Amino acid sequence: MKIKILVDEKDEFQVLMQGSDLGFANYLVEKVLEDKDVSFAASDYDHPTSRNPVIKIKGSSPKKKLLDALKKAEDELKDLDKTLK
Repeated sequence: MKIKILVDEKDEFQVLMQGSDLGFANYLVEKVLEDKDVSFAASDYDHPTSRNPVIKIKGSSPKKKLLDALKKAEDELKDLDKTLK
């Protein structure tokens, strides 16, 4: 998966996730929305034919919020892996 930053501002952050699917993007958005400082987070495809998800986040420190969500997702997946072994 390749990540391309589309918008990196104080209160808005957008990334394009090439080679990923909307399911994973939605999962990350769900984790981002757990933070009360996030006013908006959503994912959608950049274009119907290319099918690359874009995650859009608005709020305080949106880039950090996405990084925190990735860490939460990593921890959850590690726990799941341990449970299944």
